[in-house]
Amino acid sequence: MLFFMVPLLYVLYMDLPPASSCIMVAEQVRMIMKAHAFVRVNIGKAIHGFDETIDISAQEHPIGTTATISGKTPQGQIHDNRGWWTLKPTTFSAGRCNPEPADSTEVGRRGRSLSEEPEACDGEENYESVPTPWRPSFSHYLYFMFAPTLVYRENYPRTPRVHWHYVASNFAQVAACVVYAYYIFSRFCFQPFARFGRSENFHLSLRQLVLSGLNLTLPGGLLLLLTFFSFLHCWMNAFAEMMRFGDRLFYKDWWNSTGFSGWYRTWNVVVHDWLYTYIYRDIFLALGRGRKAKLAAASIVFLISAFVHEYILTVVFRFFYPVLFLFFGGFGFLFFFVRGQSRGWNVMLWVQLFIGMGQIICLYSMEWYARRNCEPIFNSWLDFWVPHSWFCTRRMPVPLYAAAATNQTR
Repeated sequence: MLFFMVPLLYVLYMDLPPASSCIMVAEQVRMIMKAHAFVRVNIGKAIHGFDETIDISAQEHPIGTTATISGKTPQGQIHDNRGWWTLKPTTFSAGRCNPEPADSTEVGRRGRSLSEEPEACDGEENYESVPTPWRPSFSHYLYFMFAPTLVYRENYPRTPRVHWHYVASNFAQVAACVVYAYYIFSRFCFQPFARFGRSENFHLSLRQLVLSGLNLTLPGGLLLLLTFFSFLHCWMNAFAEMMRFGDRLFYKDWWNSTGFSGWYRTWNVVVHDWLYTYIYRDIFLALGRGRKAKLAAASIVFLISAFVHEYILTVVFRFFYPVLFLFFGGFGFLFFFVRGQSRGWNVMLWVQLFIGMGQIICLYSMEWYARRNCEPIFNSWLDFWVPHSWFCTRRMPVPLYAAAATNQTR
């Protein structure tokens, strides 16, 4: 609740511009997702002393008994339905195999091996299970908050050192993408749509929607690629390098997808893994598995994802206009079940992405300038929910500087 209320109230109180609001709200969503992942994984350990995310049913041994495990146990712990058990080795003499206490060095947290290897009896090692549930420290939480992942783990693969020239190169590419994106917005959104609602020939109609949407098809596709490259590649790899984070599978080959189902899974692997691990799987198991449970879990995941995307845009623009919600959770969900294998399906996916981005940018640009160029409809809180671009008939007086700027752009 703290992560939800404080950033939202700060954005509204300070009346931040769209770019700053987008950064604040996106960071708010990231913090909420990370906090949920951390609590979801460790709540069982804190209350009951077991890890709810891992289940090795084959290694169930009551307290005080011994478990015969062939070979070595590199992690030094096993897990059953009651918790993590530290494995302490016991050695045996040949023939009788009477247990003798070995070195009682405590086994570290999961991921560290035993400090000494015990002697074996007939090629096997005997371990005594002692209940010692592992709990994370603040350093684990702090590292997780900055690591480029949304799925919490006790250990992550780490690189030996940081290559700062690689970090600087990625941040430089992010800056270049931001400049290029600003040019696209300035050239294809700010100047053309600034006259919306002020000109008799520029208002919401089917003809204007088709023409403006087609004009924004290529710019919208470029913005889609810029967003992917700047954030999912450059930004994430820069932070992964600084944090020495080894697992850098932030995306897959989504450009080869032949349907929206493959695109959703490969476009943003970081968010997809979080949705699958903490939302989809929990709902699927809670509903008893099966085909209906799978469909219900997928529907809820789509609904949550579409709602979060629309929440971000609503706070950024300060109005409710569920265009992205309909495109993402409506048409996207319907096409999710349409799958193909040929190359033509891949071409169709690219065409749909470019046209969809063009229409989304067109509709939001019209609504943005309609709320600045047209008078309010109800003069009440209802104006927040009603699209002004649909009823833009009464025009607000044009300031002198705005009129001069409009004449210069003609």
